[in-house]
Amino acid sequence: MRDSLGELLVVCDMDGTLLRSDHTIAPCDMETIRLFVALGGHFTVATGRTLRSIDMYAELAKTIDPAITYGGCVIYDFKKQTAVQSTILPHLAARQCLRDVLKAFPGLGAMVMGSDLRHYQAAPSLALHGLVQDEMMAYFMRPHEDMPDEWHKVVFAAHEELLAEVQAYIAERTYPGVYFVPSGPLYLEMMPKGASKGSAIHALCDLLGVSIKNTIAIGDYYNDAELMKQAGHAVAVGNAPEDIKQLADEVIAPNDEGGVGQYLYKIIREYEE
Repeated sequence: MRDSLGELLVVCDMDGTLLRSDHTIAPCDMETIRLFVALGGHFTVATGRTLRSIDMYAELAKTIDPAITYGGCVIYDFKKQTAVQSTILPHLAARQCLRDVLKAFPGLGAMVMGSDLRHYQAAPSLALHGLVQDEMMAYFMRPHEDMPDEWHKVVFAAHEELLAEVQAYIAERTYPGVYFVPSGPLYLEMMPKGASKGSAIHALCDLLGVSIKNTIAIGDYYNDAELMKQAGHAVAVGNAPEDIKQLADEVIAPNDEGGVGQYLYKIIREYEE
């Protein structure tokens, strides 16, 4: 056991983990996070969300350590309002992939996350509209030929059957320097190779002076898998798919039952004793 909470870093996913199904944070969870931090513990989030969609949880944003955002492409310090680390997609491969996929699948939605921290809708879909609404995402409408040069990632959005076709299509092609990861039943993300929640937790440990052995990762979905594998201790919420639960050292209560808050309180009690 570590000597103090100050040696411990908890990194928690947001959607499906910390956030309830209605996209809110339970007051008891937020109160426990504040208590954990007040007692010296390090707590932050690792999410595919944009900066604005994290910042709208104002109490959370002002409490956490630098956050892993855009799926691991950006580490952002909300207290200082500055990016600590930033990774971008390879220019030619990312543009070629976007062109190919949108030509092959006209009903697919696509949102480009620029390195200027702005968002550009390359193609609409009902699933993408849902993402925009849930995250209160401001964006520009641009054809893929008229995008800024540097992108952090691209989110493809559609119903599950179409996304499965997109994944099969991509698997037959080569796009150097990128990889693809599902971030929800309706979303598939194109990411820069080497950028993930899992790689970002190592950079965050260096920044905070915390050993990777003293980290706890809490997640619920496949884009949390690398984070859970890299952390010293992996935790899955009860609503996670079974294969994600199998990656975890322990399984806690579901997101709608305050699993994160309950788990943090258990840690606090251990140190109090």
